[in-house]
Amino acid sequence: MGTLLKSDLLRIRKSTWVVMLLFPLLVLGMKAGDYMSRYDYLTSLSNDNWGVMIKSIHFYWSPAFVLGMTLLVSLIAGAEHKTDMWKKLFSLPISPLQVYQSKAVLILGMIHISILILLAGSYTLGIILGFHQPFPFLYMMEIAFGTVYAAGPLLFLQFHLSMRYKNQGIALTIGIASMVLVLNGFDLPDWLPWKWPLLVGIDNFYEVIMKGLPTAILIYVFSLFILVKREVD
Repeated sequence: MGTLLKSDLLRIRKSTWVVMLLFPLLVLGMKAGDYMSRYDYLTSLSNDNWGVMIKSIHFYWSPAFVLGMTLLVSLIAGAEHKTDMWKKLFSLPISPLQVYQSKAVLILGMIHISILILLAGSYTLGIILGFHQPFPFLYMMEIAFGTVYAAGPLLFLQFHLSMRYKNQGIALTIGIASMVLVLNGFDLPDWLPWKWPLLVGIDNFYEVIMKGLPTAILIYVFSLFILVKREVD
């Protein structure tokens, strides 16, 4: 697995790294622009300036993450489809399961780097804006990580579609539709996964995560079963 993961890392294109960096930076950039245009108003909303900013970042982060991970997964899978790398990988003395697991680990690793960028950038933005209260690190971690974990089912849906189909238009269309649904998530029933990322920081944190993570694991396991069975057959 380690050797396979190193090989996957070496084949990542620059555009994939750009996407990994871009979607947290775009969220921070939009929030910075918002404060530049409405600083007095936003800082007058509450004495808790950090809380106001983090809640606002959350509403940007939820749809931005869905779109970002859609592009990230599609770029990684699409590169393998275009170069027929799947055939080469499956001809090696390794199981198809390990091949797909390596892709999943790589994607999750890159997503967590994006989360760390969001955390560091949020703190830096607040300092630049002159927030003097202590930084609510745990709350920011809940928002940054919790949103991603709550959106886990959407991530592994995109994982399956991108790995399964050579035509990345299918996965991209579903991913963009998911982003639109997340943008309008408050109008959806609570049981739909497109609403779960928005509920982080509003509903009980662990309750939302315990919806997202088990569902994500189920979709991931089912996806691996389908993908591996296809290669074995």
